[in-house]
Amino acid sequence: MKAIKITASITAVIMILCMSSCQSSHTTDIFAMDTVMTITAYGSQAEKATELADQKIRQLESLFSVTDSDSDISRINSSSEFEQVDSDTISIISRALEISDMTENAFDITVRPVTKLWGFTEKNPHVPDAEDIQSALKTVDSCNVEISDGKVKCTGEIDLGAIAKGYTASCIRAIMEQCGVKHAVLSLGGNVLLIGTKPDNSSWNVGITHPKNSEDIIGILKAKDTSVVTSGGYERSFVQDGVTYHHIIDPETGYPADSGIISATVVCSDDTLADALSTAFFVSGVDKSVQYWQRYSGFDMILITDSSVYITEDIFDDFQINDSSFSVVKLQK
Repeated sequence: MKAIKITASITAVIMILCMSSCQSSHTTDIFAMDTVMTITAYGSQAEKATELADQKIRQLESLFSVTDSDSDISRINSSSEFEQVDSDTISIISRALEISDMTENAFDITVRPVTKLWGFTEKNPHVPDAEDIQSALKTVDSCNVEISDGKVKCTGEIDLGAIAKGYTASCIRAIMEQCGVKHAVLSLGGNVLLIGTKPDNSSWNVGITHPKNSEDIIGILKAKDTSVVTSGGYERSFVQDGVTYHHIIDPETGYPADSGIISATVVCSDDTLADALSTAFFVSGVDKSVQYWQRYSGFDMILITDSSVYITEDIFDDFQINDSSFSVVKLQK
């Protein structure tokens, strides 16, 4: 008999620590994009900035949803013709396709025919039949996304779930800058956006969730004016026949990624890139991720396996690990 149990982290994938300040602040909590988002801004324009950020988040959710039949993405997925879409939709799809090429499709927005089979966003997720997975993979392989004059056409289906929060963070960063907010922190599920420093000009302390115990943190990263994004299999999973299956699907196999990485954190001032790369690295494994990091610049990473934590050299001294059972490896170019 099939026994299914939904497991989920009751803490944020990344938690913000030590945010107290004597400077005036405003905090807004939002439930959007299937997660709780918390925005805290400091300064005289803090309330205005958080209100505008709230509005932007809800607008983007209405554009990017795969379940709302009126969204841009749903219209693209249900049509065989070019669909007129919002400029934000054009921007995020263009960026997603670019990153997909850069990561050799380890990050892939066209994998939705496969992820639908697993049903992670539904009440009863389950392991699909192998034949159905292979059929869906053929659809993914033949999928073509075209962009022309503000319109998008797709021969398959797309899902922006692995990049939407990163793109949203970039939009909120722009709002904060327009409002003159110099200090802010946003927790968007597994994504943390840091605007500037803490009001006292010190670095923010970001706790990275322990991949083996999501109620704890494995370490604390000191960071400022950047995005810190973590992807982990503990975020959403189910158990069937004694086996745990997580929601991050390998586009090559159609099954949950099994690369040896159990948590991938990317630190990058490019908020959209940070989100996409965290998923790509979780899928790719340590060796390919390190090769990618050695080839490209502009980001750092913390990769965790069952026994080791790999930290790139520029943030090595800024990360304090709390679990001595892991060996720590400094990655150097």
